[in-house]
Amino acid sequence: MWCGVAEHGVVSQLVEEPGSTRGRPAVGRDGGREVSVGVGRRQRRDHGFAQKFTPPTVATAGLAAHSVSVTVELPALAAVDALFARDFERGRSPGLVHAVVHDGEVLHWRGLGTTVPGEDTPPTDTSVQRIASMSKSFTAAAVLVLRDRGALLLDDLVSAYVADAPDAVTIRHLLTMSGGLLTDDPWGDRLEPQTPAALAALLAGGITVGGPPGVGFEYSNLGYALLGRVLDSVLGEDGAFRAFVLDEVTGPLGMSATAYDARTVGDALVTGHHDHGDGWVAEPPVVPGTFSAMGGLHSSVRDLARWVGGFTDAFRHPEAPHPLGAASRREMQQQQRFVSVSASLDEARTTAAGYGFGLFVEHHSDHGHVVHHSGGYPGYGSHMRWHPETGLGVIALANGTYAGPAVAARDALRLLVAAERTVGVSEVVTPELVAAVTGTITADDPYAGDLYTSNVAQDVPLAVRRRKLGEALGRVGEPTGPATAPHTQGLGTAHWSVPAERGRLDVTVKVAPTATQPAVQSLEVVAVPEAPADLVQAATAALDSPAAALARAHSSEPSLAGTVEVDGERSATFAVRAGTTWWKLVVARDAEPQLTAYPTAEWPLLEHRVGGSS
Repeated sequence: MWCGVAEHGVVSQLVEEPGSTRGRPAVGRDGGREVSVGVGRRQRRDHGFAQKFTPPTVATAGLAAHSVSVTVELPALAAVDALFARDFERGRSPGLVHAVVHDGEVLHWRGLGTTVPGEDTPPTDTSVQRIASMSKSFTAAAVLVLRDRGALLLDDLVSAYVADAPDAVTIRHLLTMSGGLLTDDPWGDRLEPQTPAALAALLAGGITVGGPPGVGFEYSNLGYALLGRVLDSVLGEDGAFRAFVLDEVTGPLGMSATAYDARTVGDALVTGHHDHGDGWVAEPPVVPGTFSAMGGLHSSVRDLARWVGGFTDAFRHPEAPHPLGAASRREMQQQQRFVSVSASLDEARTTAAGYGFGLFVEHHSDHGHVVHHSGGYPGYGSHMRWHPETGLGVIALANGTYAGPAVAARDALRLLVAAERTVGVSEVVTPELVAAVTGTITADDPYAGDLYTSNVAQDVPLAVRRRKLGEALGRVGEPTGPATAPHTQGLGTAHWSVPAERGRLDVTVKVAPTATQPAVQSLEVVAVPEAPADLVQAATAALDSPAAALARAHSSEPSLAGTVEVDGERSATFAVRAGTTWWKLVVARDAEPQLTAYPTAEWPLLEHRVGGSS
């Protein structure tokens, strides 16, 4: 079903097939053509360049397992709309358009406000606005395209291409914001039309350098302007980097609305505005120049969906054609330079942030790998953010100075991913391997055959292993059902549980890098018996005690999620869930209950082990 409404300054579009199931594409109508949206593996887009471009061969082992199907439900989209509506109510821009994307396709978009103050013309998914610093990822991609063609090296000195560039600064330093250059917002935002001659004069006169290159992160627009000049030098013409990006990067992706020069956009162009207290005033347009490399592109959310899709494809569909190889696109989305670690005290989330090549890269304790970049410029604000594992992304463009709704986009993606993220599974931890290992637990000779590598017997004698395995079965009894789906850490370590008569068996294996077949190099089987009833009662009572005050601050009703460990009849350790947080509760007959927070790194495995019920 296609639906679009234009009322009171709001335009929205949703493509939805009622009753669609996970893994089956829903089909909607867009401009008179059918598009695949919403769920499952994307129907490949043909941008008309498959015959002239062959992507380089890349190693893809272990990547397909990270491709998961998603079904975005209507309530989630309504919640996303509400987040952006609240941001828009802050009055930072005349108009705002946001979109939810998946694998390069727009699932849903909504326009708020107006493109022209005083008129009822909400922005749409095809409205073109300046994306400012989101342009940096395009410049970085162009650098890597030329690197992959052998035209330059990332560790080349910038001074080899640009006269009077700071000493010892390499292309890699500039890509990763570690050139020692000073943060230059908003100074750099006013230098868009700067000519090559003016930049050369600036460099010749000397610039202030804050520190040695390669030491720490410091965001620099000038650094990306210098990368544009590096590209010009390689390509042999002033300003050639802009044509290269459009012809060799965005063009093959079918991003026809994307442009540096606003004069070429046409009627789809949205004028930027500022408000210094006397109402919305249009920002005068500027022509492209040297600083276009850091913030000069204009685009639409529909074009940007394709850009984001190229990055998620690098993990989910690496075989999909793209002008930059999948390995290089993954390289752009890795933390090349550390930025910070932060924690949210209200929800106990931890985020490790870094910078890749033209992109911020974060690892969140609650939903993993996230990539993003904002754009801020006189008259405009923007943000794009995506989750490589699920292929979900959020894009937002606003026509007000520095009005990019980054917080709304962050919360929207977290909301979407929370409902879709699945347990990670590596290709080498197959269902057959899980079944084989689980079957050996009760076998007459558990370690016979070639399932285990030779070091298993060398590390712990098999007689000792057999005795410990027998003791574990003695504590919980025989298995009573199949193993749970494995939870993997990395590519070759996996955890799963096996229900037993009086508890469960927690299994952990590490797979060896053997050539012929997966073989286990490490095996741990831990018995977790049912906790004694009086200890369960004591644990439940402890949640109402003053000792649990901190956990209750995160949830009005913290609850026992399950048993983690039992020490005979003396004590038991329980996992407690409070809101989105996890807590360790130790109850003993001869001591007061002890409640401490689990490190966020342990939350995914706790969710897997005991996330169901107590």
